[in-house]
Amino acid sequence: MAVIRKKKGKIILSVLAGAVGMGILCGISFFFYVQKTGVQLSAFFQMENKLEPSVLVCLSQDVSDGKPLTEADLKEVSVQVPEGQFTRHDISEYIGKCLKLSLNSGSILSENLVYVPPKINDDERLLNLSYVKLNEKMENDDYVDIRISFRNGSDYVLLSKKRIVDIAGNIAGEESANALWIQAGEEEILRLASAVVDSFYQEGCEIYAIEYVSEMQEAAEITYPVNEAVRKLLSSDPNIAELAQGNLSEQIRDNLEKELKKESEE
Repeated sequence: MAVIRKKKGKIILSVLAGAVGMGILCGISFFFYVQKTGVQLSAFFQMENKLEPSVLVCLSQDVSDGKPLTEADLKEVSVQVPEGQFTRHDISEYIGKCLKLSLNSGSILSENLVYVPPKINDDERLLNLSYVKLNEKMENDDYVDIRISFRNGSDYVLLSKKRIVDIAGNIAGEESANALWIQAGEEEILRLASAVVDSFYQEGCEIYAIEYVSEMQEAAEITYPVNEAVRKLLSSDPNIAELAQGNLSEQIRDNLEKELKKESEE
């Protein structure tokens, strides 16, 4: 009987120890939840008794980042939410906006998860860049700068934060008829034409793409100075919707050409 009592005592102690341990874990989890959400303790315990009906908008299917939302991507769900914690939204508020990150079906949407895509100008076209060097990590919908580098170490931004519409080949120097596809305006097309001429005549010149770490990063400033012929076109081309700053800087271009000429003579 003494042995049985001891075994029962051990079992009871084990159960109590487990219960205490579980209570500690729950307490720690509760603490981190309160810290993360910012909910006041007094409000937390009252929250259960202060629910109100609301309608939230969620995804009806998986949607990738950067894709404009359509009515087919969205649906409304009726839920009980803590009083005053959620703002009611309508499906129409999200149509045409883009997700900042890819989300799965059923994800609840909020204003901080979407953004208004930039307006597409009338002069924008789908452009194939078979001469731009890429790397194996780049994928469709990534954002890149297109840059040009010269033998003397000079390096300029040609196109800033362009979304990759499609990508295939031309990786690590391998030529491909498909390569990189982007949307580009008239001014950007002329800027690229100037860079292609530079890369043809200047030994060691390379046009390449470099990827953004996050879509949320600000676009880089355009720094490449176009050649004289393109500069004249940019000043008079009626198809250009918007001109980037710095493209018409004659002094910067003159300095670049002097440096390149000096190197070729040495």
